[in-house]
Amino acid sequence: MGAVRRLTPPWLRRTHGARVTEGMADALDHLVERAVHGVKLRFPGAPPRPIDEGALALTGRERRIRRGPREPAARYAARLLTWWDAHRTRGGPYALLEQMRAYFLDSLRVRMDVVYHSGTRRWMDEDGAITRDAITWNADGSDHWARIWIFLYVDDALVEDELVTHDGEGLVTHDGEELVALSGSLIVGGTVSDENAEEIVAVPREWSAAHVERTTVVLLYGAARLWNYAQPVPSWAAWGASGATWGGPTPVLLTIEG
Repeated sequence: MGAVRRLTPPWLRRTHGARVTEGMADALDHLVERAVHGVKLRFPGAPPRPIDEGALALTGRERRIRRGPREPAARYAARLLTWWDAHRTRGGPYALLEQMRAYFLDSLRVRMDVVYHSGTRRWMDEDGAITRDAITWNADGSDHWARIWIFLYVDDALVEDELVTHDGEGLVTHDGEELVALSGSLIVGGTVSDENAEEIVAVPREWSAAHVERTTVVLLYGAARLWNYAQPVPSWAAWGASGATWGGPTPVLLTIEG
């Protein structure tokens, strides 16, 4: 208001004019306040500001960082603050694995492999440690080198459903964490639901290199193993001892084109 008064002519500072000035100043103050608030929301969760769920969604969309299923707001906000560093290595296997781990940390914490057409492999264990090696891999038998394969070992993966009230409001703990219930296996009858499939391929679709023409996500579960894939888990001997047969469970393949 002080700055507006200094810039207005004398007749706008007197009885009737002052009211006009005050009305304009109030609107200007409101505009400035909203502008400052909007800038602060670009740094979600940075102390001492509280986390705004609406701002998280908008900021995540803008920065192309997906929020994982059941990911707490505080952790997601912290990830959004590091978006610039994350995108510096976008398209590489390490960034892809790290984003997948962050996305699935609260819903699908399993081993993940990223294998290139050449047989170069990076795999991340359940604790986030990444190992690089090379395997003999004939891929799909084609000479299309711009293809990658992602293997997820989902032996014990379960689907989580959010607990809600009759009004559809999500139930939370006193710390604000969502309450969920385990509703069954991720893979039923050798298939996954469209909703779960979309959750699984979302990050690989967005974080694979731009030149990759096809990404195949392979879900290995139970006794299901992929022929000619190196180092099956736990081993071919264990696979045979389990009573599995060639006509038994087969891996689930989810394909991402482009």
